[in-house]
Amino acid sequence: MKDREKNETRSVDYWQNRAAARFENQEQQSLNYIHRIKNAYTDAEIRTIREIKKLYTNYYRNDKTFDKFALQGIEPSGSVARFKAEMERSGLNQYLPDNYDFRMTRLEMLNHQIWAELKKAGIEQNSLTANSVVNTINNSYNRAIFDTEKQFGSLLTFSKLNSRTVQEILNYKIEGKHFSNRIWKNTDILAEQINSKIATAVAIGQSPEKTIREVRERFDVGRFYAERLVRTESAFYHNSAELRAYQELGVEKYRINATLDNRTSDICQHKDHKVFKISEAKQGVNFPPFHPLCRTTTAAYFGEEFDPETRIARNPKTGENYETPNMSYEKWAKVSGISKAEPVSTPTISPADDKIEVKIKKPPTKKVNNSDIKSLKLEDSLAQALKTDDIREKVVKKLNAMPETHRSIWAKFSSELSFKDSPLGNDNFSVLGNKVSVRIAGIFDGSTGNRKDIRKPFEVFLHEYGHGFDHRAGRGSFYGATGKFELSNGKTLGETVFDEANRYLKTKEGRNLAYRRHNLSIELKNELENGYSKNDLASIFDLYGGAAFSNGLRVFGMGHEQKYWDGRKTIRGVKLSKEQIENHKKRFLGSEAFAEMFSATARDDKKEIELYEKYLPESFSMFNELLERISKL
Repeated sequence: MKDREKNETRSVDYWQNRAAARFENQEQQSLNYIHRIKNAYTDAEIRTIREIKKLYTNYYRNDKTFDKFALQGIEPSGSVARFKAEMERSGLNQYLPDNYDFRMTRLEMLNHQIWAELKKAGIEQNSLTANSVVNTINNSYNRAIFDTEKQFGSLLTFSKLNSRTVQEILNYKIEGKHFSNRIWKNTDILAEQINSKIATAVAIGQSPEKTIREVRERFDVGRFYAERLVRTESAFYHNSAELRAYQELGVEKYRINATLDNRTSDICQHKDHKVFKISEAKQGVNFPPFHPLCRTTTAAYFGEEFDPETRIARNPKTGENYETPNMSYEKWAKVSGISKAEPVSTPTISPADDKIEVKIKKPPTKKVNNSDIKSLKLEDSLAQALKTDDIREKVVKKLNAMPETHRSIWAKFSSELSFKDSPLGNDNFSVLGNKVSVRIAGIFDGSTGNRKDIRKPFEVFLHEYGHGFDHRAGRGSFYGATGKFELSNGKTLGETVFDEANRYLKTKEGRNLAYRRHNLSIELKNELENGYSKNDLASIFDLYGGAAFSNGLRVFGMGHEQKYWDGRKTIRGVKLSKEQIENHKKRFLGSEAFAEMFSATARDDKKEIELYEKYLPESFSMFNELLERISKL
């Protein structure tokens, strides 16, 4: 690259500033569509409130009760016919059962009128969202190309996006779901909630003022999620188009730029300043957006020699932007005295099918009552995979034998996980789809597909579900609850395991670290003579290997290799510092410790618990504290 090009690339933080400007431009373009979508929901709200007022005028009596007999009366056929005609004009008639031609009570008519109003708003939202994202794709692509060509003069040539390429980008889906599916399901949920409010009002004779207020609150939430969906989808397709532009331009690497303020999510803080290859970019994993309302951007990366000297940050007290030395979010937060990002506050309704998580003050988990805990149920995919009633009964019996804390966690989070049989023994939990994969035969006999690696019954099954519960409890954090929650000792679980294992290692005799490691491994192996089996010791060997050994401790052919703990010395071609590798190791140690200890305590495995209390007593205590905390979310 010529010196002139090099100097231009270095000047005035060009790449980061232009990336931020493109993102802001995309957000501004979305505002008009958001305004029109909100108006569609407001129109639906006005018509719904009008029908509710009619309900009270016609059927609410002076004694503050409803005339339920009249409400259960059959709606005149003429009214039903007009409703059907309206549904045909709106394209919604295909969703109505045939018997609506003949019979519908007055209360049913009101419920379906509300449903229809929300569906009409949803149709309008779908059309406007489609127009918004197509506009976003074209503008974001063209601006990314233009900014790059402007910086390098006339070195580059490119073609505008054709309709086929736009359609290819439109086919990209967030978590496998198209925005039209999300819109449709969100309107279903909102209609169901409003109809539930009306049913309650009729049942208890609630005042019209309170009913109307509650319905308005539900519409407020509906508008919020409609807006959030547009912003999230626009950000998704904005970044999809920029990625296509990078590919068109031949850019090889990009850097992630999170917003430097006190509202940035945990996952974006962690991703900030990292560099990845364009060929390995995957949205939601190493390319934004990472969650709803994500503000993180990317910029073309040409090497450290072209790094700008400064970047833009926002003063957490004044809200004003200022220039700061070019550093990662973590370093900026320390310099600015910000320990953690403030949680984003959202309404309490759970969005429909919205699996890209947003950080909120209190995660919306399933409410658990005593009957749920006493008799646990199997999530559908798990029940189907187990195939026979006999197998299902054995699994349910085992789950119901777990301690109450574990049963509570299962009742809260298992419905958010899916299950897949893994016949070859590739047992794992994947955050993509929140999927637990376990060899079904191994649930009962401990087999894993590797004849030398035989585990205890239910050990791996509960271990992988432990990973799943950790991940779901730590909403908004890639590393789950174990990497997110600071415990009473001021550390995360992974930090506790790392520090405790290395403290214990220092107590061993030996003139250097290698000798101390050797003596510790001998000490652990000698536990075989004290009545412990290889399976009993496998977890302790694994955790100590990750925390205190440079080459792991796969003594019995079980556990993780060192490259798992280190996460490779580089990530996406970027060499990691010693501190980065250590932080990665601590987070993974927390995840594995939680899964191992969850499985052992769920099975009431006294031998394994004894070993935790002997070799990792502080870590085991902190695990129990974290377990209790998760059960109360």
